Amino acid sequence: MKRELETVMKPLGYAPDWRGVGDATVKDSFENLVMVDFRGRCLMEAADSPVQTNGAALAKTQVSDGTVLPFSEVECDQVRASLHSVWGTRAQQSDLALGRALGRVLAHELYHVLTRTTAHSSDGIEKKSLSQSELVSEQLQFK
Repeated sequence: MKRELETVMKPLGYAPDWRGVGDATVKDSFENLVMVDFRGRCLMEAADSPVQTNGAALAKTQVSDGTVLPFSEVECDQVRASLHSVWGTRAQQSDLALGRALGRVLAHELYHVLTRTTAHSSDGIEKKSLSQSELVSEQLQFK
């Protein structure tokens, strides 16, 4: 996930710096701080049983009075569920696919936060919805 996110964000001039909540101190200062909450189980295992997606969002970013806030949530169970129909239970491929998909889902949310927009485009990571094949394809970038 980290490698995919770094690959996608680098052409835009962003280099993600990963920190846990407990890693920050009062002396730290951040230009583009985004808090991300990963919900559910963010790993795939060969024995995973499929979860029903029911068209639920893979992630979301908070908006208040039309202002995009730097708080995002990634729904790992929904991402995993969307990948099961592509990869089934093949563990080795599903590890790569989940990391790639999570990186792309997070990049989409960072697009909203860093550009301070709720708008979407017709293609690329900034599309409103990424297909299963786009989540795991060899390459997907911002347009």
